Amino acid sequence: MKKLTPVAILLLIITQTLQAQFNFPGGRIAYSADGNQHDHDDFAATAMSLALFKAAGLEKSLVHYDFSNHLGDNNVKMDSQMVVSAIGGAERFGFNRSYFFNCQTQLDEAIRNFRKEGNKSSADNPLWYICAGPMEVAWRCVSAVKPSKRKYVYVISHSDWNNKHNDTPEMTHTWADMPSLGVNVIDIKDQNPGTNRPYEEYHWLRDSDDNNYKWLWERGVATGKKKFDPSDAGMSYYLITGGPEGGDEDCTPEKFKEMLKSLK
Repeated sequence: MKKLTPVAILLLIITQTLQAQFNFPGGRIAYSADGNQHDHDDFAATAMSLALFKAAGLEKSLVHYDFSNHLGDNNVKMDSQMVVSAIGGAERFGFNRSYFFNCQTQLDEAIRNFRKEGNKSSADNPLWYICAGPMEVAWRCVSAVKPSKRKYVYVISHSDWNNKHNDTPEMTHTWADMPSLGVNVIDIKDQNPGTNRPYEEYHWLRDSDDNNYKWLWERGVATGKKKFDPSDAGMSYYLITGGPEGGDEDCTPEKFKEMLKSLK
């Protein structure tokens, strides 16, 4: 067997690292975000998540995206920022616009779409539902799916705040109510420590010549937070890198940067 040169070994390691980075377990993706009340970070996380899915070549795998899901208490200015991130991101990165639903005006449509996608689910075609906001809308969506199909639906969270938040009469369900629906629940570690970081750690977005990178930077600045916070996107990174099949729960700005190198 021919002995590899040091350069060849380095290239092999880099290739294997990149291959390991994209390890989506298959099936389809759904996402639920708030951002219309309390959580400005969703302006950045929604944009970042869509960019990550695009970089991983998963545009056709994303079949449901509901946003502004804080029911009963809506900040119109924040909701408009979520439209910029969600609908703007869908158009920018080539996602099917018909799968995107503003829960303030399209809640029934969102539930109908999720029911349709949930009912398609099987062992070979699971539905992964990233829950990046209060759980009421996610609970309603999952409840609409046939009970026999829910065992093929996986709901993912990371935030104790999202898991427990129900500060309006319209929001009566929390993460604790999910297991009784018969879905698979995956509660990964809090993504804030690794991804909610000082702005300078994301200057590679600001200083890039790539307009997509600049847009992601602008979405982070739009939050008005003291740090650049796309923390919910850590769940997207986890799913893309394998989900329950070895997905990385320790996302960082540098790991976002490495994955986004594939963004076209």
